[in-house]
Amino acid sequence: MFILVCCTATANLVRSAEPQLQDESPQLRQLMEELRAGNQNTITNFWAEMNGKAPLIEPIPGDSEFRWITFIWRGDETTREIVIYGEPPSKPTKRVAHLEGSDLWFVTDRIPKDSRFGYAFQINGGPIQLDPLNPRSLAGRSVVELPDAPPQPWILPQPDAPKGVRIQLTVKSKVLDEERALAVYTPPGYSPKNKPYGLLVVFDGESYGYSDHSAIQTPLILDNLLAARRIPPIIAVFVNSQKTRNRDLVCSPQFAEFLAGCALNIM
Repeated sequence: MFILVCCTATANLVRSAEPQLQDESPQLRQLMEELRAGNQNTITNFWAEMNGKAPLIEPIPGDSEFRWITFIWRGDETTREIVIYGEPPSKPTKRVAHLEGSDLWFVTDRIPKDSRFGYAFQINGGPIQLDPLNPRSLAGRSVVELPDAPPQPWILPQPDAPKGVRIQLTVKSKVLDEERALAVYTPPGYSPKNKPYGLLVVFDGESYGYSDHSAIQTPLILDNLLAARRIPPIIAVFVNSQKTRNRDLVCSPQFAEFLAGCALNIM
């Protein structure tokens, strides 16, 4: 069995344009009304209330399956453009709006009540930033996790699950004319004399289990799945590819030949 997994990142862009108030959020509607009534303290109170609690999640009247989600950013006089990476693409056109008379920039969307995902901000074309009002993050992204999001038992250490072995390697590739960093995971009880193992190839190994510093510990997940008998014994190869992904992960014949050679040597 040969399984090839290409881990690609997607980005859904939300850009600021002409200020356009999207008032699906009940709390922002109320905020807008109070500002129009001259209550300037309301925006100060709003920022204090949202500290550590962003993004804003609200129920949708009459809809038990979805929730309003509002991404917020505290801008200043230099804020011109906001891009949000990773947020749900439920609308064909979404704009980060500036609430007139305040320093609030926001966009509201509709998401399933069991959502879990990551997102990040880019302001005025600068570096990617975490949400300063959201204390949860993973792999360089702020994390949204609604209360109905399903549990993730496979990503947590299980004391009784036998542990596989991960070995880091550097491979000289003639076809790529370079050295490539790999890590090879073998399952608990591995022996080359056993019947053939399945093979899992994971790109972006830097993020998916090349080392203990990887954001997503795929070897841990495999250990847990094997202990629960949810998958057969499997060998995993983590290929570091983030620096060359635009060259390699576009159906490159040379990269495919390199992978095939690695698979033959490992199996």
